[in-house]
Amino acid sequence: MRDLTATLEARLGRAVTEPAGLAELTLPGGLVVRASTRGAVTWDGHTWDHPLDLAGLREIAGGGVQGTLRLDNRDHALTPALTGADDPRGGPVRVWLGDGDEMVLMLAGELDAVGAVWPVAEIAITSQGVRRMLAPRVRLLPPLVRHLTPPGTIIDWGGERIVLEAER
Repeated sequence: MRDLTATLEARLGRAVTEPAGLAELTLPGGLVVRASTRGAVTWDGHTWDHPLDLAGLREIAGGGVQGTLRLDNRDHALTPALTGADDPRGGPVRVWLGDGDEMVLMLAGELDAVGAVWPVAEIAITSQGVRRMLAPRVRLLPPLVRHLTPPGTIIDWGGERIVLEAER
């Protein structure tokens, strides 16, 4: 049996548990946006206060995560960075989920595409290198993967001597 801390026991006892979502993205011109699904949150030495809606954050075939960030842009604060001469695609994005105190990194990726910009900026995000992960650059084909060291081979490793035996 495990003992739970009073804090964790109180969290687990809530009728509804809604995770906090935090997103950090760097836009052209060095603009760093820290957004939260719960209003202003202080975590990791920063205040995450830009209104955020995380939509469809999901794992995709071949590994990786994709989703959409919806950021309030009624004041047009993000418009110059999203529609300016410098392309925002490829800019770093990180997304965490948790209870506001203990957060888990769910995505370390990049800005993939910008949809609508006003009144809500819709930004597609994806894990870094997802497109590159779907098509391997090196394929291992026979005879590379058929090599087995013969029984009786002696391997000296870290001061130990290992003798390989045949399967019985």
